[in-house]
Amino acid sequence: PQSWLELRGAYYGLHENDGSRLGTFGFRPGIGGVGNGVTSNPVVGTLESEAQAWGVELNYQGEMSCRRCLRTDFLVGARYFHFEEESQASFATAPVPGFQDPAFVASESTSQFFGLQAGGVVHWDLAQTFELYGIGKLFGGWAQHEADVVDDSVFAGGSHTSSDEDEGMQWGLELELGFR
Repeated sequence: PQSWLELRGAYYGLHENDGSRLGTFGFRPGIGGVGNGVTSNPVVGTLESEAQAWGVELNYQGEMSCRRCLRTDFLVGARYFHFEEESQASFATAPVPGFQDPAFVASESTSQFFGLQAGGVVHWDLAQTFELYGIGKLFGGWAQHEADVVDDSVFAGGSHTSSDEDEGMQWGLELELGFR
C-alpha cells in the first residue's frame, strides 16, 4: 500500500462591483419622522463592494485497497479557509432631514476557519490514464468572524461605528466528484 502527503489550495477569486444607482434606501426615521413607517426619499448613491475567498489544506492519504480498476484511500488532515468582504454606499444627496452630505456607510467583515478533517477517496480507473474519483470529507474546527460598520453622518447624531466578533466550533461535510 502506498501513502503520501497532499497539499491543496483554492483561490475563489476577487469579486469587485461598482455602480451608481437611484433607489430608495431604508433609512429610518425617514421623511415622515420618528414613528412613521415611511423610509427616506430616493437618493443617488454609489455602491461598491469587494470580496475574496481562499483556502488551503494538507492531508495524509493512504491506500486501503486496490482491486483491478477500483481503489479506495483514507485521508486525515488540516484545513484553513479565509473570506473577507468590504462594501461602501456613498451618498451625494440627502436621504433624510439633518443629513450632512456627502456621506457614506461602510462595512468590513472577515471570516476564518481552522480545522481537522478525515475522509475517504474512491478511484475508478476508466482507462490507463483516466479515472473517475469521489472524495468525501468530514471536518470540524474553530471559526472566527469579525465585522465593522462605520457611517459618516448618515444618521442623526453624527458619525457612528459598530463592531462585532463571534467565534465557536463549526463542522461541515465536503463532497467532490471529478475526472483526471
